Amino acid sequence: MPKPLLSIGIIFKNEIRCLERCLASLTPLREAVPCELIVADTGSDDGSREIAEKYADVVFDFPWINDFSAARNAVMDRCSGRWYLTLDADEWLDSDIKELTTFLRSNNRKDLDVCSVLIRNYAEIDDFTEYNDFLTIRMLRMSTGIRYEGAVHEMWRGPDDGFVNKTLSHTILHHDGYVGLNEDVGRAKRQRNQALLEELLKEDPDNVRTLLQYIESSRPDPQHLDYLRRGLAAVEGKKEGWQAFGPPVYRYAVLAARNHNLPEEEEWTNRAVELFPDSFYSRIDIAFLAFIRCWENKRFKECIPWGEMYMAAIEDYDAGRGDQVALRVSTLLGASHQWRQKMYTSMAVACREEGQPGRAVELLEKVGLKREHYWSYPNTLSGGQKQRVGIARAIALDTKFVVLDESVSALDVSVQAQILQLLESLSVEKHLTYFFITHDLGVVKHFCDRILVMYLGNVCELADSNVLFHNPLHPYTQSLLAAVPRLRVGQEHSTESVLEGDVPSAMNPPKGCPFHTRCSRCMEICAHEKPPVVEVEPGHFVACHLFDL
Repeated sequence: MPKPLLSIGIIFKNEIRCLERCLASLTPLREAVPCELIVADTGSDDGSREIAEKYADVVFDFPWINDFSAARNAVMDRCSGRWYLTLDADEWLDSDIKELTTFLRSNNRKDLDVCSVLIRNYAEIDDFTEYNDFLTIRMLRMSTGIRYEGAVHEMWRGPDDGFVNKTLSHTILHHDGYVGLNEDVGRAKRQRNQALLEELLKEDPDNVRTLLQYIESSRPDPQHLDYLRRGLAAVEGKKEGWQAFGPPVYRYAVLAARNHNLPEEEEWTNRAVELFPDSFYSRIDIAFLAFIRCWENKRFKECIPWGEMYMAAIEDYDAGRGDQVALRVSTLLGASHQWRQKMYTSMAVACREEGQPGRAVELLEKVGLKREHYWSYPNTLSGGQKQRVGIARAIALDTKFVVLDESVSALDVSVQAQILQLLESLSVEKHLTYFFITHDLGVVKHFCDRILVMYLGNVCELADSNVLFHNPLHPYTQSLLAAVPRLRVGQEHSTESVLEGDVPSAMNPPKGCPFHTRCSRCMEICAHEKPPVVEVEPGHFVACHLFDL
């Protein structure tokens, strides 16, 4: 067996709820690059050990000694890969592993020490709309010899001049292990962590990193405010780690001030922005909280600059601008879908209430709505009017790229035409680019410049609209076009391209070409080898073995 490119390490104890989900999510990665999976069981008795043995290359016992670093280092001792990736049992790897596999296959830089990935923490089990993101180091080049340190909130501590770090911002580890942590069911885990952190604080009472960890571990507990004030004092005193860990300390302080109605809320908000004006914790989390404070007190004029700060920061965050690495010290609360939607809708009302309705009215009129719709509730609007409101919201921030996912599929034909004409006029006026997703080929033909045909999430064909409709090459494209109704007398449909059989599961697509189970021109190679995307004519691409032989 060749030496693995990647070693994956996990420690677990009684994780029957989530361990198989975690281990199964690693299968595509293990198939894509040479991997080994090393797992330590720290004392399970719920059957999770048997699950681990189904997936792992090595499973070994490690008696729990209240030291996370010791357990993780024991796993690393048994690894032989060039890189080491660590996961928790209540995490699972996102299905999009392209960025990670590309990096592992192509990276030969000897100066890189570590890689950061995105941890997405969910607020509820099986609810993927409310979450917060956290960039953290999870992958290490084994030749560095770096080890874990810290009995709790363990981490790889680098040399004095720091790590050479590569951020893999599209590599996501989903995590639902914090659900219930701040409720009664999580009390035992909180108390365990707090006891270990208290020992560290006895040795170094002003360490800002350790104080932040205690603040995060005590949010529902009575001592939380005391440790928050200790953390703020350490930041103001510029104690060790204040620049890196100070922004989230202040963020938690503002959040606690809101929750407990403390008089310092506004003071702490302004101080955080003064000390850390470029931090995402200030520009996103604290800006959102400040906006809501002003909103609740009907200080709409003050809402607007906080909302503008938040929206500009969200654009930077999504585009990868700003100090993304600084986010690895704590979770970012305000980038979730729900927080964004609340901000966008509230911001529009703030402008209206502050006597600045001009921009909102201008947007409404631009998308074909009347001034009286400004005060309408959603249930009083027709389907076409609701779609116009959605378009207005999409372009409100001077957007240049708009994703339209089945944007006219629920509308009748006459309203469809009106919406498409509106989109075309806005495209010319505001220089917009649309990414149009639909199943309506008639709409595609007349609306889109280039068309990408996909099947089970895989590219089949890409070409200019006129070229694709007049010269479809992929058998699936031909079948789609053959199914389009025709109203010409005497013109019959070809039965050659009629599809047969059921659509396979996208979760378990066929091997080889994903379309081969329904293709009338299937060859032996199609069942075993996925075809590459090749350019058969200038600008015309197709993924089919008929064209790569």
